Amino acid sequence: MKKFISAVLTLCLLAPLASVLSVMAVPAATSPAWYMFPAEENSRDTITYDELTALCLAAGLPENPYPPPTTYTDFFDSTNKILYRYGASSYHVFTLTIGGDVFEGVSCDVYDMDYNLKTGKVHMAYEATWYLGKLGKMNNGFVGTVDLTFYGYKPTTPESYDYFVISYAMEGFDRFNKHTVVLNGDTRVSPAITGYCLTLGNRHK
Repeated sequence: MKKFISAVLTLCLLAPLASVLSVMAVPAATSPAWYMFPAEENSRDTITYDELTALCLAAGLPENPYPPPTTYTDFFDSTNKILYRYGASSYHVFTLTIGGDVFEGVSCDVYDMDYNLKTGKVHMAYEATWYLGKLGKMNNGFVGTVDLTFYGYKPTTPESYDYFVISYAMEGFDRFNKHTVVLNGDTRVSPAITGYCLTLGNRHK
């Protein structure tokens, strides 16, 4: 997770808040057809597209099948000392736990950012796609949004910040159809990023 935070703070980089559920599966109160499982992002490392390509080739793939980087736009508001970035790409390898099952994945994101140099607040809003499974397997996963804000960011060497708040709202596709993952984290409380996965008809099992 330290690698993720460090990479985010270089500004090359990630819903509703949810409580951590401590049971394996609890029927939702509104309908016996819906189930909730605890979910947690266990690790997340930011990588470049070239590093992702190297991982794919090392895994025996003929090429990198993931979306290539976008062309982003920067704008600096010199009056208010705010740097804006629009339409930038970021890539992560991560692990996600749903219930007792651990999934490896690649996250391919496009984000907008505003960085207030006066206050040290960095806000990043992502459109994210999670591909879960072995490298190159892109038919199972989640799509949705990630909202990340750093407070008290200082562009020192190494970079530092006071704390960050992050939230995820993701909808599943294919193998994870009818799955909704909601996660949140606040480092003032805990370094963990946790929440729940809501599934229809106990489809997770």
